[in-house]
Amino acid sequence: KGVTAPVQVYRMLEASAAQSRLDLAGPSGFTPLVGRESEVLLLLERWAHSQDGRGQVVLLSGEPGIGKSRLVEVLREHVRSQGATRLVFRCSPYHQQSALFPVIEHLQRVLHWDSLDAPEAKLAALEQALRTSRLPLEEVTPLLAALLSLPHPAQYPLLNLPPQRQRQKTHDALVAWLLAEAERQT
Repeated sequence: KGVTAPVQVYRMLEASAAQSRLDLAGPSGFTPLVGRESEVLLLLERWAHSQDGRGQVVLLSGEPGIGKSRLVEVLREHVRSQGATRLVFRCSPYHQQSALFPVIEHLQRVLHWDSLDAPEAKLAALEQALRTSRLPLEEVTPLLAALLSLPHPAQYPLLNLPPQRQRQKTHDALVAWLLAEAERQT
């Protein structure tokens, strides 16, 4: 007769809001950052320039494990301590074919979508969020519904745009929404 191993049953209580391993650690769970003063200073200088209205882009690249994510976390903590609004977009190796995946994921988080929500409920949440931004619902809702893989909302006219034009209008709508949200939070 064979021996059976005990079976362990795990139950997931809820999905975590953590988006990365650094979110799980929290600020108090980090080891001190040593020997990276010049990189931290550069990031803080770029942050100061951006506050002065001079747009900044910083590319951190290098081998795995050298502390790129840890440097970003130092900047995030600094920004958070100043009360600034910050948006975090994360790429995924599993979604390399979707250039807008980080934006789509961000919108789904902002809209508090649950994977079990019906498309109608998701569309209602999208419309409500767009109403607070004062964007033209008739134009923007169908564009973002298409981006978010929702069925076309019946109360809006169909999009009869060439693919390139629809893509451009979708990008414009996303930028307008993000700017409206940033203005609303300042």
